[in-house]
Amino acid sequence: MTRSHRPALRPGRRVLDRGDGEVQLGAHHGSAVVLSGLSTTDRVVLDGLDGSRSETELAREYTARGEDPGRLDVLLALLRRHAQLADPADQPPTDPHHVRHPWRRPGGLPVLVAGLGDLAGEVARVLARQHARVHTQHSLSPHALPLPPTLVPGSPRPPALAVLVADGAIDPILARQWAPWAMVLPVVAADGTVTVGPLWAGLDDPCPMCLDHYRTDRDPAWPRILAQLTTHGPDGGVRPAAADPATTALVCGLVARQALDAVGQRQLPSGLATDVTDGDPEPHRRLWSVHPRCDTHLPARQPLAG
Repeated sequence: MTRSHRPALRPGRRVLDRGDGEVQLGAHHGSAVVLSGLSTTDRVVLDGLDGSRSETELAREYTARGEDPGRLDVLLALLRRHAQLADPADQPPTDPHHVRHPWRRPGGLPVLVAGLGDLAGEVARVLARQHARVHTQHSLSPHALPLPPTLVPGSPRPPALAVLVADGAIDPILARQWAPWAMVLPVVAADGTVTVGPLWAGLDDPCPMCLDHYRTDRDPAWPRILAQLTTHGPDGGVRPAAADPATTALVCGLVARQALDAVGQRQLPSGLATDVTDGDPEPHRRLWSVHPRCDTHLPARQPLAG
């Protein structure tokens, strides 16, 4: 780590004085870390770890107060050992706007929210708090895309994330057209329930066509139902998706978590879908797998779009 690095505490971490020379990082005993033996300058530096100053600038605090600047290395090593520092990749070097909004990722992949209605609007607003590049459009279809390249299992993820917010259902053929230009995260509202996921980030994940196959296996009439659910409104436009405020709030949080997982290091299980139902405060999770007859995944090398 160079002295130009700008260290910061994890987002939302509070520095609390316990007395007797002890400092607590975090509000609750279950997740808090207690530090003792800190000098006066250690405490000043600890309070100033907001990503706005480089290690060189922080070391000058010790020199100016007559203390050994080597204490900074000891303090930072202690904080790293207890996982109290934010990921350096998420720390903007100079922009004060991001210092004030520590949850927002300054760079990374662009995120597009496609859909019409209150649910799509709220999802876009929440995502804009944590992603620097969020775009919106009403149509669920990608536009003016180049000819599709081919992907192989384990290949790098596409360079964007498309969150498709729909009422009733999403046409799996339409959803597949986004790849490989964007990972796809479906958000579907139907009958008082909103389903988030599964995220389709590559050939190892179940795709929208996989889910279509599973539903057809259970109900041979599903293709006819799907055709009706994905029909445009009377004016030819996309039907707006909506949910009650409590459900919308839960859905937005789930989408935000999935989006962070998509553009960062994936931690959520592949094939995860979560249902949020009006009046039920507890989301219900389920896992989908690749369907054995889905031609998106067979053979090993296959164009993903079209």
